Amino acid sequence: MGGRRRPAVAAHFDALAIARQWAQVMADREPESLKPQELDLEHQPLTKPPRPLPVLVWVRYAAVPVRVAGIAVAWTDRATAVKWMTPHGDEHRAWVWSPAAADRPRFDGEDSPTLAAVERGRRALDLAVRA
Repeated sequence: MGGRRRPAVAAHFDALAIARQWAQVMADREPESLKPQELDLEHQPLTKPPRPLPVLVWVRYAAVPVRVAGIAVAWTDRATAVKWMTPHGDEHRAWVWSPAAADRPRFDGEDSPTLAAVERGRRALDLAVRA
């Protein structure tokens, strides 16, 4: 009776632990972004969509990789400019290599002007952890 936890329960607690760790990292640090010489915007055509595209993206906060649910606001053939809300309600931005970003569905309330930034950030983190 009891020594084994069901896989779904274990996965839930793993996701909560990851979410707590990622939230703390986002609170303590700024995300790393590609440098201007890596972007080479003078030679790379820049695309800015009329409406930002939802993406799941890996970003780095110092040495810690964190997956976030953000929006792609611009891109070149090699890099993507992404912004996202942290679970603390702060907006973070970074340029990442394009393979680090993948399409994702929108989450409930993502475009709502009445949903608090903190709640949007929490929902985005939950989506990223469970993806």
